[in-house]
Amino acid sequence: MPVEIKNTDLVYIPSPKVATTSLKYFLFEVNEGQKFDDVHGDNKATHIHDHANGFPAVLFSKLDMQALAGKRRISVIRDPLDRLISCYKNRVVAKKCLSPDRIDKKMGDILGVSADPDLHTFIINIEKYRLLSPEIRHHTDLQCDFLGDDIGFYDFIFRIEDLQQLADLINEQANTLVNLDVKQASRRDKRTEQLSPEALRVAIDYSRKDYEFLNAYYRPPIIDDPAEPVLKTDKHEAADHPPFIVWTVRRVGGTSFSDLLFRNSTNSTPEHEPFNRDRIFGAISRNWQHEKDYSRMKDDLRCLLSRPLNLKHCVELVPPELNQALFEVSVELGYRHLFQIRRTPEDRLLSLVYSQITGIWGQEQAQRANQSDTERALIENASLPVEGLLNEERSARRGLQQIFDQLVARNVKPAIAVYEDLFQSYDKACILGLVTRICGQLGIDSSLVIKAWAGSDPARVSKHRDKYRHFNNMDAFLEEARKLGPFDLGLARKTLSPDALSLSDSAVASLFRIRRSWRSDLVRIEGVGVDPANPDAKWRIDSGGDEIEVFSGLMSANYGKENPGYANAECARFAALDVPLAALSDLRVTLDNKN
Repeated sequence: MPVEIKNTDLVYIPSPKVATTSLKYFLFEVNEGQKFDDVHGDNKATHIHDHANGFPAVLFSKLDMQALAGKRRISVIRDPLDRLISCYKNRVVAKKCLSPDRIDKKMGDILGVSADPDLHTFIINIEKYRLLSPEIRHHTDLQCDFLGDDIGFYDFIFRIEDLQQLADLINEQANTLVNLDVKQASRRDKRTEQLSPEALRVAIDYSRKDYEFLNAYYRPPIIDDPAEPVLKTDKHEAADHPPFIVWTVRRVGGTSFSDLLFRNSTNSTPEHEPFNRDRIFGAISRNWQHEKDYSRMKDDLRCLLSRPLNLKHCVELVPPELNQALFEVSVELGYRHLFQIRRTPEDRLLSLVYSQITGIWGQEQAQRANQSDTERALIENASLPVEGLLNEERSARRGLQQIFDQLVARNVKPAIAVYEDLFQSYDKACILGLVTRICGQLGIDSSLVIKAWAGSDPARVSKHRDKYRHFNNMDAFLEEARKLGPFDLGLARKTLSPDALSLSDSAVASLFRIRRSWRSDLVRIEGVGVDPANPDAKWRIDSGGDEIEVFSGLMSANYGKENPGYANAECARFAALDVPLAALSDLRVTLDNKN
């Protein structure tokens, strides 16, 4: 924060690693009339940086401009490369900010960097080390981040080499005689000058905005080897297993299916929902909340995702700006995309509120849970927060829909995994067909996934519904939740042309509501029916002369009960998973016995 200098109209605006330690001691004495060490003695717990009058450096965007009105502004600047080297010597070597006990080793492994780097390694991987350490991030933020982008904002600018002139000005204006004692000094040395052209190039490129901001005072060094760096692609499309993001929300059955996909991909996979504030990549969420710098957040994500990672990401648990930035960077880097959703809102919301009340989010927690404590918690929270749950569903849908629509607009075709289709269906053939198609879209060997797939359990819905018996306003909740309608990622009600269904006079059949299928450009066509005159008739679908694969003979228990006199009525349902959304107007659905 800026420090006002007593008995003057001067205010000093600091930038880290630009003589701030020396100036803090100096200005403390100017303002307080006593040396800092005389006041605090040898108390190591009280450091000038932590003192109430320590005026920590804050981003320029956070400055109170109204408080600066009418003040003459002072700041000190430094050669950007010298400042970067100073950060390394002070924060990495002396303060051990990147020692093994100060960084997250898992995060380091994901980024591909190790603890305690040498100078060359530190500079080459500066963006990654900034993600690993808040201290490194703060001390390597650019000077223009703290001082703004207009050097004319300041009435007095002093180079770090001219600190005595600053001290003379302040002593003259404040009518004091305080000596400026330089506490820390760091300049380029032979080791710095011997940095490889590659490291110098990275350092200069990283500091480019500062060199532009300070062009009247400092120029970047000339690189002896002007050779251009080897160009490399920023995209992961050519990888054997392209990285992918699972976009989802809580309680859609995504954990087990995502884990199965992740285990059969060669890419690294951090913990689920890694951008939550308390998780491995939570620094990106925290940095956004503190800085509100969208461009910087994208740079952080670009650095993180440059190594192929598979991610499971719940959109409702982070700021919407992070979702947007993650979408933009992942598309830029060639990531693939899978949306995991739950079609029926009432089931997801009941599962969510149950987990929130009991703290049971998975099988392991369920096994450890004390039954009496769980019952007590449910009884104490027996009234469902209906409007809050409905708003949760609306927000979740909106978050997923925005990302989905933008992907489609970019001509990216995201895959879709629907809870009800994977977990609550008796159609084994359709389930395996969906799993196979989704794996193919994500570049994963489907045979390995199918081998490990546990299968569906349609009975789980009624079994789990018993957990909710304590909720005393269940009927009111279900009535309101069903008004939201099914969630199909924005698919408007689509209909076939009037002559699309072609049946013989003896056939009895109907088509169901059209739903999204396993990919954004495809819909799922389903129906049920028989032709008593031709019991072996098969369902067929063609579009413009191209026949579309149909899964026939699917279980239709209700239809069988309603039509007990028809042969094969209990297995008269069909489903087509690969119907192009754009071809609905030309679709032809028939039930016949042609070969």
